[in-house]
Amino acid sequence: MGWVDVATEPTTPESEFCVFGGQDGASRSMLEKLAAGVVESTEGFAIEDHSYSHSLPDFFRYYFNVIVTNAELHICNFDPDSVDVSKGEINEATTTSVPYLRFRKQLSIHETPKLSWGKDWPRQISHAKENTVFVVNSSHILEFLQNFDLDDTYRT
Repeated sequence: MGWVDVATEPTTPESEFCVFGGQDGASRSMLEKLAAGVVESTEGFAIEDHSYSHSLPDFFRYYFNVIVTNAELHICNFDPDSVDVSKGEINEATTTSVPYLRFRKQLSIHETPKLSWGKDWPRQISHAKENTVFVVNSSHILEFLQNFDLDDTYRT
């Protein structure tokens, strides 16, 4: 049993940030809290499921994190050099409505796998703790599920 990154369809925009904040300035965003809970639940379910079915021949399963929302989803494209750090504002940006996206962040509470020490070690740790949560607008859930597929590399 292990956790791996797999390529999936449909291709989606990916974000590490959610600008819809928590209840106050010190809180994590609502999406981060919800996504962390979804990741923890998915990992817990996978571990329990594995304990019941690991002895089955040719047993292999994938688990994916998905949040379905009625919120309209937008992505923001901007040039990082256009950010006014002193004000915390983006001077020029374009937003686009999307039916679904990938929210990728360090959301897991589980121990990282054994990594080899080296100059890239901090980046390896960071990447190993990242998870992807698909966020899907409820009006597009059927489209998302009909198009959801694994890259042929990962088929067993």
